[in-house]
Amino acid sequence: MAQNPKGLEKLFRSLKGAGIEDIWVEHINLSPYIKNRLYLFILKNLPNQLVKFKMAENPEYQEKLDKVLNEILSKIKFKTKRVIHHQQTDKDQSS
Repeated sequence: MAQNPKGLEKLFRSLKGAGIEDIWVEHINLSPYIKNRLYLFILKNLPNQLVKFKMAENPEYQEKLDKVLNEILSKIKFKTKRVIHHQQTDKDQSS
């Protein structure tokens, strides 16, 4: 997603144009059980997308995506003004 800021902006503008006033923007936050099931599904059905999906866990990628999303949020004027971050627990980091 960070590689396609224009596509993201187009999506958000479409949402705003449809009357959406507020949107929650957050990084994916899955339990290890759900993450494993999702990875298996992607590996089976969309194997060429697995690397891109795993990239979403990379802190540098998240920072880059945050910048893109924050810029879009400031332009489009949703009530939400930032990307939501979930604190990782030791349990989350072990998966």
